[in-house]
Amino acid sequence: LAIIVDTMTLAYRSFYSRYDKDPEHPVAKKTLRYILNILRDYKPDYFALSFDSSRDNIYRRKLLKEYKADRKERPQEIEDGLNTVREFCEMFDIKILEHSENESDDLIGSFVAKFEKNKIFTVITTLDGDLAQLHSKYTKIAKLTRDNIKILRTWNQVKDGFKKICVDKPEQVIEHMGLVGDKSDGIKPPVPRVGQKRALELINKYGTIRNMFASEDELPWNIRDYEDDIFRTRNLVKIYKKLEIPNIEHFRYSNFDYDKLNDEAKVSY
Repeated sequence: LAIIVDTMTLAYRSFYSRYDKDPEHPVAKKTLRYILNILRDYKPDYFALSFDSSRDNIYRRKLLKEYKADRKERPQEIEDGLNTVREFCEMFDIKILEHSENESDDLIGSFVAKFEKNKIFTVITTLDGDLAQLHSKYTKIAKLTRDNIKILRTWNQVKDGFKKICVDKPEQVIEHMGLVGDKSDGIKPPVPRVGQKRALELINKYGTIRNMFASEDELPWNIRDYEDDIFRTRNLVKIYKKLEIPNIEHFRYSNFDYDKLNDEAKVSY
């Protein structure tokens, strides 16, 4: 079993959660509590945390300057908490994936692709529905619960867990978002007069955007005239899975050293 944690969604969940209020270092304490609970309950053979780079440096900003441009600056409390998490990972030999120009999603995609190639069951821990496009026979999504995770093993469970997912197959997530964009990332709908329902109808009919444009059907103007915009949007929402990351054995993880935690880390658990 391999588990990779989307640390950014975990940190934001810790920062904004309305329960278990802790006025002192809430991001670090709650994030580390999640990590420790995952290690304790699932005992993964491989384990890693994925971090986002600065949004100003990510390559998608070169494709679309509006990409994530309307998001507020990351709160300092989250930055400080993430730095504490990094220090904790270094102390306990937990591997981190981070790149100056690539986002956490792409690092996660590359991670699971490598483990899928080796037929190792992998779990992605996240609150981000975009990562549902990685769901497969060997890769599952785990959604954060109050203090741990719940593995969504079937596609129907994924659809129930992430309301933005309405397609019937994981590979259709990219195609549907290619037509409707992603408001949360500042990716506007590329096509006028095509909403969620119409986009779903098109994907159900053609399967993929490429098939749609390759068909002999007479496409309506608001599809035909926006081909370049549609493919650009599809490229923006697609998770890249070919980044260079270490060999899978680099992420091998043994039992957590709770004695060392008590003696050195001084983290409330």
